[in-house]
Amino acid sequence: MDEGAKNKKFLEEIFKTLRDRSKLRLNCKVCKFRDSCGGCRARAYNYFGDITAPDPGYVNNIECWNRLHKEEEIMKAM
Repeated sequence: MDEGAKNKKFLEEIFKTLRDRSKLRLNCKVCKFRDSCGGCRARAYNYFGDITAPDPGYVNNIECWNRLHKEEEIMKAM
């Protein structure tokens, strides 16, 4: 399989995951706005390394944001 075909398959899997909102995790999975919002998948990936993770910038995910902030403070103290 050439490099272009590998990249295409990789991107197809990402887009398949993004379209399937039932794969979202934690608060995003059960949020009543899941089908119209879905959160920011780029922000979820940036913070958690997972496009299905909760968007820490969304108000319903405040506990995720607080946990990230606490982890950042611990890392700064090291």
